[in-house]
Amino acid sequence: APDIPAEPPPDFSAELGELHVQLDGAQRHVFSVLRLHTKARSGPRTDSQHELVRLGAVLEELTAEYAVLAQRGVAIDIAAAVDAHVRVDPTWLRRALRHLLENSVRAIGERAGRVLLGVESVGGAITVVVRDSGGGVPEAQLARLFEPHFSTTSGGSGLGLAMVQRIMARAGGHVEARNAQTGLEIRLVFARG
Repeated sequence: APDIPAEPPPDFSAELGELHVQLDGAQRHVFSVLRLHTKARSGPRTDSQHELVRLGAVLEELTAEYAVLAQRGVAIDIAAAVDAHVRVDPTWLRRALRHLLENSVRAIGERAGRVLLGVESVGGAITVVVRDSGGGVPEAQLARLFEPHFSTTSGGSGLGLAMVQRIMARAGGHVEARNAQTGLEIRLVFARG
């Protein structure tokens, strides 16, 4: 007869919640890569799927989706943001932001940390900012972050940020990266339209 432990098994709900987020992210990543490459082969894309999207609502949705990470000490917060709207494919925008969140969480690693999301309006542009406390990247690597198959981590595929760049180009915007304070800051810049 098997030994029955005297104490109940430990509660792994936090670990299971984080594993669920990671598995969902991996599945979305694979599907995103396949769809993006399929669409790239099919010729130029029209703006037929672009909608007017309220950025604050998207950030709130993603913050709630990743709230389980707080159980391991990673806070995902929204800075006081401009209530802005941009014309973009909402599905692809969410994918781009999920890639950025997942990269930030990987950069933070096993320690406690923070990812700050925000929206800024400067001049003729609306910018979504994703800033983490993961330590940043060496200055020499900043220019290469958006190259396909380039990764600063051993476990990265190097496709996430390349996909983010492609999504932003299709939305008529661009993406920027810089080291800021305690980590990396990625800026999704949309032309005001």
